Amino acid sequence: MTRSCDVLIIGDSLGACAAAWQLGRLGLKTIMLSDHDWIGGQLTSQLTPPDEHPWIEKFGCTAGYRELRNRIRQHYYTWGGLSLKASFARHLNPGGGWVSRLCAEPRVCHDVLRGMLTPYVRNKKLEIIRVSGRGWTINGSKEQIESVVAHTANAPNETIEAKYYLDATETGSVLPLAKVEHVVGAESKSEFGEPHALDVADEECRQPETHCAVLEWHPDEDFTVPENEDYAFWSQHQPPHWPGPIFSWTYPDGRSGKSKMLPLFKDNGWDWFTYRQIVDPDLTATEFRRRATVVNWPQNDFVGPCLETKKVPELDVCTCSRNMTLSFIRWMQVEEDFKSLRPAPEHSGAELGLAQAPYIRESRRIKAMETLTELEVAADCNPGLKRAKPISNSVGIGAYPIDIHPRINGMIGIDVQSLPYQIPLGCLIPRDFKNLLPACKNIGVTHIANGCTRLHPIEWNIGESSAILAAYCIRESIDPKPVWGLIEEREKLQKLMLKQGVELDWPKNARLKPL
Repeated sequence: MTRSCDVLIIGDSLGACAAAWQLGRLGLKTIMLSDHDWIGGQLTSQLTPPDEHPWIEKFGCTAGYRELRNRIRQHYYTWGGLSLKASFARHLNPGGGWVSRLCAEPRVCHDVLRGMLTPYVRNKKLEIIRVSGRGWTINGSKEQIESVVAHTANAPNETIEAKYYLDATETGSVLPLAKVEHVVGAESKSEFGEPHALDVADEECRQPETHCAVLEWHPDEDFTVPENEDYAFWSQHQPPHWPGPIFSWTYPDGRSGKSKMLPLFKDNGWDWFTYRQIVDPDLTATEFRRRATVVNWPQNDFVGPCLETKKVPELDVCTCSRNMTLSFIRWMQVEEDFKSLRPAPEHSGAELGLAQAPYIRESRRIKAMETLTELEVAADCNPGLKRAKPISNSVGIGAYPIDIHPRINGMIGIDVQSLPYQIPLGCLIPRDFKNLLPACKNIGVTHIANGCTRLHPIEWNIGESSAILAAYCIRESIDPKPVWGLIEEREKLQKLMLKQGVELDWPKNARLKPL
């Protein structure tokens, strides 16, 4: 059986949802291949509350991302059983976590995303197909994809043909399957001249994944998890450049490298539990709500390979990272006497309170017509500036520090200030491929720049912008490269993006600063 559509979105990441929403608004026939129970990637199946810049409540994101945030809050205003004080909060933070101005339950975020896409499912412009096993097979030539075979429970081999294909997977898994030129890991200093780049390129110099989990606090109860086969290793493990065992409340500061200490609980102050807290009983009128938090901390960053290799199959990576997180939970319960920490599968959608998928910080990345580097975004590379130098071919904006966790090859992390920046159009266009566009963390950026482009509002922006670019190319019967190369075509694309709610520049009067 062969089916056709305008755009096939491969993956169900946050960028995939953004692309599907935008393509629905533009009236294109779209199919999304989903390989998890929840759509939404890092926001939902990976359990990670949004990392955002300080101006997010006023400006600095697409209209679609703002609608997502507003709908999440509206869910709590309508159904959340809020306390009287919380129900009148202008900028409600339902979970009360301090990592973000909008910490919320992942299940709620999933429901909101589904609600945003429902109108296009109903009018048959969008179909979401749940795949199984390996998910999909790519058929194509050297320069383009001809079709994708979706593997589902009901139709093991369903062929889908599209005019454009969006790689919206978390790891850029379509790129090697379609033989698209791409980069894995860190580039060398000689390639782009980045100050923090390596002398020699290294594919194993990548950010770690984290298999997150949700824990509730139930005072005076015992929820100790059993010891798994990797507990003995992880409970004693000390990574390079770490001040002691990784399971402790002391960790290296990303900017200074000095040891910092943060406890699990602290009276009247910041602590790990409130860091990514997603349920705050103080904001609810419901008597039986328990405090809940997402365990996405330095202590359970999996310092092993996060992309499948011939030596390390994907299943083994996932099992090892899961075991690390379960070991950390047991360590807290047994060694630190926090037996009242209860794994909460009702919040995570998976057993033992674990995420349905590991949180992926760094993807394979296309070799693009343009590559965004440390030189454009780092504050140290642009002294005296409060925002990155303006560009004429912007397809969106972003702001976040260059935040790179200790790498899987043993190298320390990087945490340096960056400037609010614009996303160049050329970062969305593969230099050797016609009908595939990146829609997640797999755009043309370096390992260093990925540290400030991998966050929720930026990934959403990438998804929307790639969707609009695909729609424009279909409507105008033009390839992406000429759109990038011809000023008149680029300006027409940008006009469409503005109409669809994509901010292309930071407000001129905004008081911006390095982050």
